Amino acid sequence: PTSLLDREYLPEPTPDSTTSDIVIDHEDRTDSIVSSGIQDMSSALRRAVKRSISEPEDGIDETEGESGVNEEDSAPDNQSILRQLEENEKISHMFRCARIQGLDTVEGLLLFGKEHLYVIDGFTLLKTREIRDIESLPPDCHEPILPASGAPRQTNTKKHCSKFAYDDIREVHKRRYLLQPMALEVFSGDGRNYLLAFPRKVRNKVYQRFMAFATGIADSAQQSVAGQKRTANVEQGAGLLSNLIGETSVTQRWVRGEISNFQYLMHLNTLAGRSYNDLMQYPVFPWILADYDSDQLDLSHPSTFRDFSKPMGAQSPERLDQFKKRYKEWDDPHGETPPYHYGTHYSSAMIVCSYLVRMEPFTQHFLRLQGGHFDLADRMFNSVREAWLSASRHNMADVKELIPEFFYLPEFL
Repeated sequence: PTSLLDREYLPEPTPDSTTSDIVIDHEDRTDSIVSSGIQDMSSALRRAVKRSISEPEDGIDETEGESGVNEEDSAPDNQSILRQLEENEKISHMFRCARIQGLDTVEGLLLFGKEHLYVIDGFTLLKTREIRDIESLPPDCHEPILPASGAPRQTNTKKHCSKFAYDDIREVHKRRYLLQPMALEVFSGDGRNYLLAFPRKVRNKVYQRFMAFATGIADSAQQSVAGQKRTANVEQGAGLLSNLIGETSVTQRWVRGEISNFQYLMHLNTLAGRSYNDLMQYPVFPWILADYDSDQLDLSHPSTFRDFSKPMGAQSPERLDQFKKRYKEWDDPHGETPPYHYGTHYSSAMIVCSYLVRMEPFTQHFLRLQGGHFDLADRMFNSVREAWLSASRHNMADVKELIPEFFYLPEFL
């Protein structure tokens, strides 16, 4: 079929416009014009990658940049990006995106090809529709998708390229990032999952592209996190409830013993929009045990376990009474803050990093959240018992739950 660079998505450049994507339509131009346009996009991407190999930035010594990455180190990495683009690949859709990992975000491009999609770090689309290496652009020529973190701008960084076959994509879920509906999370059959943020108006367009290209998403729904029927739409709101109460639902599979408690809780976390890639929406697991003093646990005694019918703030009657008292007696002289029971959340980026502070990259994440230094030793996570007592009894500002690593990764302790 005939294709076209869709003019609806490619307005004439204006001083305040930003090109978020390049899209191919199927209506009103000849194949020769379209082929030329697609080849221009592909060759522009290849030229941009090659420039990052052969042309160092002005003012940067090729042999001793501050980042410690010289031309010899970066060339193989950039060549690997070129190798990941399939031979004679035809790119039909291209979107600006930001790949999110913990507190780190890397802007790049999402490319839809014939049988593969690519996530390539370090490149962007300009208002002139040119593909450019972000590091080669002055700061005032590039408007990032996500707010700047305040960290110094990195240069001469290695560029990461990931390739996914459409047949290997198992799930795509809409996600919120920074409390905004602007992200998608992509799960592949080989265990990879990416959290990608887009300009808000573009996110749903990208999702539709995934639905059109990765047809295996619907076919694999029976084994998916949602556990939906094969004919169901993966993101259909009404379907999510049936996933929890239907005959083939995750809940029924759990009741029948087909999946473990851990798997069931991970399903619920994923359905709730939580992700390992976002520390602000990290998976939450509950405290299970309440006895951290006995040499042997009596698993038949209720006092061995936390009360699962109540949140952490209500585990201790004495502390619960204090929360209720504060709520009843609350009086903000400015009238800005309404009464509340709990002043903190059961999960946050700081809670996750404090648990995992002994492992990278969480050590560096913790330092960033703490202003570059560790907290006082007695305020760091150093005892599971003390963490339980703080969250369940002693501390009015602590109602935190656990993270999945407590149940499978003893090395973080």
